[in-house]
Order: sequence, then C-alpha cells, then structure tokens
Amino acid sequence: MQATACLQNEQISVVGIKSDTEILDAALVVFQKEGFAGATTRKIAEQAGVNEVTLFRKFKTKENLFQLTAQRIGTQTLAMVDEIFTRDPSASLEAQLHEVFKRLQRFLDEHIPVILLLLNESNRGFPDISQALLQIPRMLMDRLKEIFESKLDHEGESTASPDFLSFAFLGFTFYYTLMNNLSKGSIMEGKVQEFPVDYIHLILGDTTGRVSKTDTNES
Repeated sequence: MQATACLQNEQISVVGIKSDTEILDAALVVFQKEGFAGATTRKIAEQAGVNEVTLFRKFKTKENLFQLTAQRIGTQTLAMVDEIFTRDPSASLEAQLHEVFKRLQRFLDEHIPVILLLLNESNRGFPDISQALLQIPRMLMDRLKEIFESKLDHEGESTASPDFLSFAFLGFTFYYTLMNNLSKGSIMEGKVQEFPVDYIHLILGDTTGRVSKTDTNES
C-alpha cells in the first residue's frame, strides 16, 4: 500500500515537472506585463506553475532568467530572418519590397510588446542584451541591402546608397508598425494600406530612375 502511494506520488512529481522552455515562456509573459523591476520571482513561479525554489535552482537569479529570456527571443528572431527575406530574385524591385514589407510588418506587429520590453530594459544594466539587439537590425539591413544592390544594376541608377535605402526602409517599417499598433490605426486616418505603397513608390522614384534628370530640370 505504501509502495503504491510512493509510486503514485513519484509519477505526479514527474508529470508536474516544467521544462526550462516552459518557464522561460512564463517569464516572458510576466516581464512583458510588469517590466523587469515589477516582475518578481514569485509572480514568475506562479505563472510557470512551479515553486520559487525550483526557479532559483534552475536559473539562480532574476537577472539571469531575464537574460536567458532575452537571448531566446533573439535566437528565435534571427531564425525568422530567412523566412522574411525568402524572395523571387526574378521579381521586380517593387514587388520584392512589397513582399518584404508585408512579412516584416507582420513580424514586428506580432513582436512589438517584446521589442519594446527589450529596448526599455537594455539600457538598465544589461549590456549583453544591447549588443544582441543590435544584431537584429544589422542583419535586416544587410538583407535589404542585398535586394537593393542586386536590383539597382538592372533597374536604374540611384543617387542614394543601398545602405541609406536599407536604413530608411527598415526605419519606416518599424515606425509605421509601432504607430499603427499603439494608435490602433487612428493616427493613419484610414490610410493604413496607402502609406506603405506611397513610401515604396517614393523609394522607387529614386532607385529606378523614375525621377529623371529631365523631370528635375523641368521643375
């Protein structure tokens, strides 16, 4: 009887064990809601369905738990870059930019709370997170630069460098997504769909030579 009870207790214990991944997922929920300062190990443990002893045994400190959470987010984000920039090289520059914008905007829209959390906390004693965060825009800009460089030779000369065009495109996409997300679309005054199209056309006016020297002289 006692042996059976012990076995049942052991089985319940094993079933109740939470993986590190599950705990990190729970920690992210709490960090997003409370910020680093407001998040406590008790709240994280409750969200994860474990006791604080287990939390400290696995992760030692709240700081370490936050850094591991941030590293995991960074790894997942970098893995998504290839998906965002999967493209048809034979497509026009305009078509490629529209497709990249849609995928990048969708990704940013889904991760805005996490991005804001990391940006907010990266300057509060987490230099490793700051460095990791910088890798993401650098990689995105490098991939955008590849698109501009590969198409400019075939579709016209540009007065702006691929580096600048990449920075401008990424900056617009991030700000557009952030403002649209925070204002629930109200700041765009019903032109949520038009702004990206207009912006891409603005870029194409330079990159494809659509603003020709004749047009410039006439003006």
